[in-house]
Amino acid sequence: MKKVLRIISLVFIGVGIVFLVLYQLQKSQYNNWGIYETLKIESEGSILLLVYLFALLFFAGALFFISLELDKKGKVNKRNSELAEKKYFEGLNYYTGIDAEQDYKKAYKLFHRAALLGSSYGENGVGDCYYTGNGREKNYKMAVKWYIKGANHNNPNSQNSLGVCYYFGNGVDVSYEEAAKWFKKGADNGFAPSMNNLGNCYFNGQGLTQDYATAFEWFLKGANENNVDAINNLGNCYYSGLGTERSFEKAFECFQRSTVLNSPYGHFRLGLCYYYGEGATLNYEVAYDLFAKANKLGEDRALNYLGLCFYFGNGVEKNHKTAVKWFKQGSEKDLPDALTNLGNMQYYGEGTPQSFEGAVKNYKRAAFLGQLQATYNLGICYYNGNGVHQSYEQALECFRNAMSKGYDEAIIPIGYCYEKGYGVLRDYGKAEEYYEEALNKGYKQANKLIKNLVNKKDNTLEFTAKNI
Repeated sequence: MKKVLRIISLVFIGVGIVFLVLYQLQKSQYNNWGIYETLKIESEGSILLLVYLFALLFFAGALFFISLELDKKGKVNKRNSELAEKKYFEGLNYYTGIDAEQDYKKAYKLFHRAALLGSSYGENGVGDCYYTGNGREKNYKMAVKWYIKGANHNNPNSQNSLGVCYYFGNGVDVSYEEAAKWFKKGADNGFAPSMNNLGNCYFNGQGLTQDYATAFEWFLKGANENNVDAINNLGNCYYSGLGTERSFEKAFECFQRSTVLNSPYGHFRLGLCYYYGEGATLNYEVAYDLFAKANKLGEDRALNYLGLCFYFGNGVEKNHKTAVKWFKQGSEKDLPDALTNLGNMQYYGEGTPQSFEGAVKNYKRAAFLGQLQATYNLGICYYNGNGVHQSYEQALECFRNAMSKGYDEAIIPIGYCYEKGYGVLRDYGKAEEYYEEALNKGYKQANKLIKNLVNKKDNTLEFTAKNI
């Protein structure tokens, strides 16, 4: 039928062209051909009317023919789109191992086929294969190339992935501004992970002016879309009171909600709520169970708290050897608190043979990672010569470092070093200044130290590592 319609359109066009030509001929020297006589047309007005009629037929036929061609093209595009979608979902099944045996190479081929057919999701899938090294050799630059294709076709997954590449500098130079730009595009397209990532940019002031309230708003939007990371970040905002009014109860609700989504971090944070009685009734047994579940789900931070439960007997029977086991596992994951606690167990010989050398090793690593108690304890080791060659200079450096970052326990040892001239020139005035600062921080023993200085009596102090 469509073929017949196309023929009719062409006939109309042809007839229209013929009569337009005839009209031009009647004005020319070829009028002696007898065209008018043949057609039995006597007036020029009739000729014009006939010409207009067939011109109309020409244009009508032309438009009809064009519409048929456009309809044909549209049908082809629709078929390609349907085929592209089919290929993409086939690839997705192979990629995820759902409804098909997992095969990344087949997934890549199908994603690539879908991309060539115009699927932005196919383009994103190809990018994912290059980004993860699944089905193709890992290549961040190629991943970025395909993410750009998808992002420019307004695919929210690609927009988010491109933002991640800029955020971490994978395949491109690090640019928090570009990352935030693409996260915003993804978020505006309703992509929940982008909402969470944009919230993080606002929260940390990366690529955008730091704004806790706006961060909170984006976390809330992501949480409303059931994004588990956004739910946890929303809980952190409620817990800290950043961007919103502080509420342990609402934080608890967020972390409880994320555990339903099987979030490792959610289990860990909910465990902390029960462990410290924040937003929930203190319950060590429930806390321990949540830490254990978080650990099984891959949340490494739970390892240190499992050790603390066994160290203090919170929720489980006290067992220092088992505590050491958990602290060791946490230390292997480079957790600063676990390293510090393992060092404390070694320093005091609790659950493990005493080893100052082992303690120093763990204190050094934890101090490098910014753990302040470890920094202080390392100073104690240098001060006493435990596990290292005694060095008041090194001890004083550790104490000052810890104090400068808010570890007030180090104030009195610094003052004592000035009083005795350990690692520094003796200076009673400086010593008194530090003792007074310690007194202002609530360390009552500093009062006696100040009185002895004033009365010119020697203070005698011993320092040991701060335990768990």
